[in-house]
Amino acid sequence: MAIIFVPVDGVPTPAMRERQSQAAQHGGGAGKRLGGRSGFRVDTPADVLTVTSTTWTLKPCEAMIDGDRVSYQGMYGWASDSNETGSIEPAHDTNARIDRLSIELLDSTAGDGTGQVSANLVYTVGAATAVPVAPNYPGFLVGTINVPALGGGSPTVQLNPARYAAAGAP
Repeated sequence: MAIIFVPVDGVPTPAMRERQSQAAQHGGGAGKRLGGRSGFRVDTPADVLTVTSTTWTLKPCEAMIDGDRVSYQGMYGWASDSNETGSIEPAHDTNARIDRLSIELLDSTAGDGTGQVSANLVYTVGAATAVPVAPNYPGFLVGTINVPALGGGSPTVQLNPARYAAAGAP
């Protein structure tokens, strides 16, 4: 299935070609000629990701994300206009852990081999250990959730500090 972008002049263009044509606006990044530096919009508040003992919440926000499965995908715009929520895995009896919230881009039209076209929030549970480490997961890191051992207090979040700025922006 080809995703077609129809710009103002009405000429249909494959979506990947449109992303590639905008590469000069993104300032390059990570050695990819058609990529950029992923990040949230500059004015994204620090409390856009919140957590309780049972639920994470991502408030409305926007990000530009560099496709990470194929080197020539270009930058994807991502936005949510309402709260996104999910359940937090219960705390371990004796050890803390670090969970991860990511945006995973899947785009088979760009040749990533997934057979899907989506941009989903993915919550990944970390291993409960004496020295917890955030799990690896492909995609744009939204933030990490530090889950203390049972009885050790409430979870806390650390939002990804990366911010997107167009080429030439201060």
